Amino acid sequence: MLLIAACGSRAPSTAPSPSSSVPASSLGAASSAAVGTSSAPGLAIGTPLLVGQRPGIKAALADTASGPVVSVYEAQVGVPGQAVGLTCPPSPVGLVGGMSVGWTTASQSILALAGDASAPGPVGIGFSADCAHTTLLAPQTATSWSATDAPSFMGAGVWYLGMAPGDPSSAVAWSPASGPLAQKGGFESWTTDGGRTWSSGQTDPAIPAGWDWSGAFWQVGPGRLVVSRGPGFSDNPAASIPTDITWDPTAGQVPPFMATGVFRDHMLLGVRDAALESVATDGSGTTRLPIAAWRVSAGSRFVAVEGTDLASGAPTLAVSSDGVHFVTVALPDEFARAPTDSVALLALDDRVLLTDWPQTASPADQVIHVWSVPVTGAPPPPPSPTPIATPAIPSPPPAERTSTWTPVTLPSVPSSGGFGGPGGGFSALPGGGFIDFVPASPTRTVVFTSPDGSRWSQTGQVTGTDAWGIRGPVAGDGHVYVALGSERGGQDGYGMQQNGAAWVSTDLRAWTKAPRQAAFEGTGWRSIAASPTGFVATGFSEAEGGSPVWFSADGLHWSLVASDQPQASDTVEATGVIFSRDEFVMVGRLDNDAAAWTSRDGRHWTIHAPLSGGSDVVLEGLVSTPSGFLSLGTGGKPVEPSPGVFLSPVAPWTSSDGARWTAGPSSPALFGAYPTLVAAPGGYVAAGTVGLSGSGLWTSRDGTDWVPVAGVPLVPADQLQFLQLLSDGRHVLLIEAGPGGLTALVSSGLTR
Repeated sequence: MLLIAACGSRAPSTAPSPSSSVPASSLGAASSAAVGTSSAPGLAIGTPLLVGQRPGIKAALADTASGPVVSVYEAQVGVPGQAVGLTCPPSPVGLVGGMSVGWTTASQSILALAGDASAPGPVGIGFSADCAHTTLLAPQTATSWSATDAPSFMGAGVWYLGMAPGDPSSAVAWSPASGPLAQKGGFESWTTDGGRTWSSGQTDPAIPAGWDWSGAFWQVGPGRLVVSRGPGFSDNPAASIPTDITWDPTAGQVPPFMATGVFRDHMLLGVRDAALESVATDGSGTTRLPIAAWRVSAGSRFVAVEGTDLASGAPTLAVSSDGVHFVTVALPDEFARAPTDSVALLALDDRVLLTDWPQTASPADQVIHVWSVPVTGAPPPPPSPTPIATPAIPSPPPAERTSTWTPVTLPSVPSSGGFGGPGGGFSALPGGGFIDFVPASPTRTVVFTSPDGSRWSQTGQVTGTDAWGIRGPVAGDGHVYVALGSERGGQDGYGMQQNGAAWVSTDLRAWTKAPRQAAFEGTGWRSIAASPTGFVATGFSEAEGGSPVWFSADGLHWSLVASDQPQASDTVEATGVIFSRDEFVMVGRLDNDAAAWTSRDGRHWTIHAPLSGGSDVVLEGLVSTPSGFLSLGTGGKPVEPSPGVFLSPVAPWTSSDGARWTAGPSSPALFGAYPTLVAAPGGYVAAGTVGLSGSGLWTSRDGTDWVPVAGVPLVPADQLQFLQLLSDGRHVLLIEAGPGGLTALVSSGLTR
C-alpha cells in the first residue's frame, strides 16, 4: 500500500547536495532511536539507478500483480514546485521493469494511485474526460481503468489514497483543508463498491474530517484509517496506541502527520520537521529515527522511509526489516534540490522505487525521474500470505422481542438552511419527558417538548446570535434548566473551529444565552449533570487538549476543572457523568485505562485509577442502578475478522459507590459494539454500531446478561449518519438518521 501526495507548495530544500553515486559498502550507516543500536542484520541499500524519465508535474507509484506502475500528472507550472492551473490531458503511465519503464498513455488524467501486489492494477483518482469532476478509476489491468464518479477533490488535490488489501473496490481518499482551516486536517471519503456509492467523515461542512468534534485526528494509512486522540494512535478508537509525541495547541501547534505506515508489529508516524516515531502496536515501546519522514511504504520484506536527515538536512532513504533498526543512504542530487514533499515512494521485495518532481518552471526541466534502489539482506518473503487464525468471536444469543418499539413522527419546522439541520437536538428532561431544539434559521430555533416521546408540541423558541447552536444535552437543578450547544469559533489562538455555548431557562420556553467566556474556547460537549449546588459538564476542549470537566453554579458562568487528571500531560476522556446518592460520579478513561471520578461538589474530584481489569478499556456511558452504578467497558484486545475491521469485547462494569468498580464477563451480545447505554423501566437498553456495517439494539434486565432486540429496523452502520438513545426513566427514545432521513422509535421499557 502506498500513500501518495499531491503537489504541495513548500520551498525546495537548501541542504547540500549528497553524492548520487556512493559505493554500496559505505551505505550501511544505521539510524535508530537509541544511541549505539545496530542496523538490521545483513540489510544493505545499493546505489540509486535511474530507470526512466517522463515530462510532468508529479508522479504516483503503486504495486500490482503485473509489477510496479508509475503515472505522471501534467499541469501548468508558474513557479518552482507549484501548479498554477489544472489541465487534464490523459496521463502517461508506465509499467516499471528491471532497467526501464514501458510508457503508454491512459484514457484520462490520473491524480493518484494506490494498489498492492495481489490486485490486477492500481486504484486511481482522476478527472473525468470533460475535466468537470473527479472520478474513481477501478483497475481493469495494470495500465487501464474504468471510471466512476467520485467526490470533488479539485480544491487542494488528493494527498492520500488508500486501497483495502486485495480489494480494489474499497478505497479511501483524503484531501487537505485550505484557507483558515488549513491546519485542521482535511476531508475524506470512502467507497466499498468500486465508487458507485461514497461515504464521508464530514458531518459539518465547516469542520474538516481531519479533526472531528471530539478532537480526533484522522489520516489515511495503508489500507485503513489511522486515528489519534490526544497522544494516542490507533486503527481503532477503542484501542489507542500510546506514544510520546505531544503538542501544544495553545502555541499554534497542530499534529501534522505527513507520513504513516504499518509494518509488521510497528506503526510508523512521521511528524513534520520532527523525528520519525516507530511505535510498537502492542504499546510496548517507541523508538525514534532521526529523519523527518515524508513518505513511508511497507513491502512484504522491509519498510522504506523517505525524508530529511535531521542532522545534515540531506534527503535520505531509510529501510528496515523490523520497523525499528534502519539503514540509511543519501539520495541522488535530484532529490537534494527537490521540495521535501515531492517524492513518491514504493517498497518492493528487492528494491525501492522513488520519483522526484520538476524543479523549476523551465520547460527544459519538466522531467520526472524514476529511481530504483536495490535492497539486499532482507529476510525472504513468505511464499504466500500466511493466514492468521482469527480468534473466536462469541456467538450472540438469539434476538428476542424483549420490548415494543413504536414509530414516532418527529416535529419539524420550515428551515432557511440553519446549521443545525432538520434533526434538531434531542435531550431527555429531568423529571420526565423530552425536548427537541429544531433550528429554523441561524438566529431562531424552535423548542418542542413531549411527555412521552410520541406526542410533541411547540413550547417556545430560542432567538439571537448563534440560536442555531443550542443542541443539548439538558440538565435541571429544580430551579433552572441548562442546555448546552456551540457557537462559531474565532480566529484567535490557533483558530478554534467552534466554541462551546450554554443557555438557561426557568420554563423551557424562553432561553438566555450564557456570555462568551474563555472556558468555552474550542469546546464540544458530551454530557451534563445537575446537583443542588451546581452543574457539571463533560466534553472535549481543543485548547486544553483532552476531555476535561466544567463546573457552573448557575449555568451561565463556567470554569474548567483541573483536578480530573493527575498531570497536565495525561489524556482524560470522560464519557458520562451523573449526580446520584449526593455525589457526582464520572467514568471514562485516563490515558489508555478505564477510570472513574467522584466529587461531592463538582469542583474537587477524586480519581479512581487504574481500575483492576481496565487496561486498554474505556468505560462508555453511566447509569444509576438500585444497587449503585452501571457502565459498559469497551476495549481490550481487539479481533480483526476481516482486513481493517476491528472488534473488541464489551463487558458490564458495576460499582456500589462510584469508586470501586468490578468488571463482569464479556457480553457475547455486545461484542464489537460501540454502545450508548440508558436505564429504562424494567432494566437497561443499549444501541450502537458493530464494526463497519452492523447496528444493534440490546436490552438487559440486570445490566449483565444482554440480548439483541428482535423486530426493530435499524440503519446499517455504513449508512448511519446519526444515532441517539435517550431515556427519561419512563420512556426510551431512539433516533437515527440515514439515507432515508430521520426516523424515531419510542418504547415504554422492557416487557420481558
